[in-house]
Amino acid sequence: MNLISQTSAFQSGDLEKAYSKKTWDAAEYIYWGIISLLIGFFILEFFVLKTTWQVTFIFKVILILLGFLSYNIIKPQIKSPDWLIFGYLLLFSSYCFNIIHLHSGFVVTLYFTILTLVIGSSNYLVFWNSRFAFGLVVSILIMFMIFEWQDDFVNLEANLNLGGYAFFSLLVLTAFIPDARKRNYTLNLERDLKKDEAIGKLNKKVNEVQLKLVEIEQLLKIDREKDQILRHDIKNKITNILGLSKLIDESGTALEEEEQNYLQLLKEVSTDLLTDVDNIFGNDEENSDMHLRLAIQNTNLKSSFKKVKSLLKPRLEAGGVELDFSTENTDSSILADPYVFVNLIEKILNYLIDWSKTNHKVILLTKDLDSRVRIEILAPSAKIPASVLNQIFKPLDEFEIQSSFAPPQGLGLQIAKNLTEKMGGYFKYTTSMTEGVTFKLEFPKSSQPVS
Repeated sequence: MNLISQTSAFQSGDLEKAYSKKTWDAAEYIYWGIISLLIGFFILEFFVLKTTWQVTFIFKVILILLGFLSYNIIKPQIKSPDWLIFGYLLLFSSYCFNIIHLHSGFVVTLYFTILTLVIGSSNYLVFWNSRFAFGLVVSILIMFMIFEWQDDFVNLEANLNLGGYAFFSLLVLTAFIPDARKRNYTLNLERDLKKDEAIGKLNKKVNEVQLKLVEIEQLLKIDREKDQILRHDIKNKITNILGLSKLIDESGTALEEEEQNYLQLLKEVSTDLLTDVDNIFGNDEENSDMHLRLAIQNTNLKSSFKKVKSLLKPRLEAGGVELDFSTENTDSSILADPYVFVNLIEKILNYLIDWSKTNHKVILLTKDLDSRVRIEILAPSAKIPASVLNQIFKPLDEFEIQSSFAPPQGLGLQIAKNLTEKMGGYFKYTTSMTEGVTFKLEFPKSSQPVS
């Protein structure tokens, strides 16, 4: 059973990539380790085994050249390095057995030790199946017996006592390591991939919840500010009623008893309303749901634009930007929530002011269509690439919040777009590196112009 069949389908691609990288990394370590040892043998044998150095010089050169050629020619043609590693280890073993065959004493022990370290380390690094490990044991054993057969097995017992027994014992023991490490590595890798996937899903859900919270907070903020304006407006109207009542009292005009009773009742009701208006609005806020309440009504564009300009006056002056009302019909009226409309226009202009250059204009244009009114907000000096605007206006659930204290960049524009659409409007944007940024909004036209 191969690696892929041991894992679930959704992880097979990631597991295969990680497994393949690990096996090729092991092949790199083994290959360069053997090449380094062969180069080291040139120096060691030149000073310690001069006669051997001359005899095995061609052998070492052939092994190094063969390693370079096979590594650069065969490697790109194969998916798994198992056979390549197998070949490297057999070639290196044949070289060591050749030295052991030519010498005796401590040289035999030295090369058995080196060969044991190389084979043992390789078995620890690789992840091949048990058939490769068994094949390596059998092949090395046959190779050793062939070298001993050339001397009619005269030195067999001596060579085994000088390190052969230890080498072959460790060869057999370490042959079980690759298969066990492969299973353990696969299980750990599968567990890590599952953990990463679970963490990724949780992070996505957390981002979605945080984005919803940011949107709800923005809507609640608009709702609270709208209620404050309405409360203030009601208080002004009640105060005007009380003021008119006082003027009537002070005018000295003779009133009939019934008229005086009505006037006194009006004073008492107005006074009670003025006292309790905050409590009325407070209870309404506590019992309201989490959605923005829209009061669609006739909304005059000219007065709305003036209100926006007065709200943004400090920002316009600080940024050195002029807000130009170049409108075809300044008395046009639309069907929208007046406060929400002012708020979304303010949000759009905040961005255009930031994007515009000093001593340039942001232009507001209106145009009457058949049943709608189009509002165009232009910032000719704002040079924003289309990719940036597209990123800002991607779906809300795709925003990524890195901190719960920092909302995503551009969320104000996304909320302005949502508010426009909730009031039955149409929202579009265009950008050009030569003509700047333009926002186009369309709202239903009011059949009753606001006076």
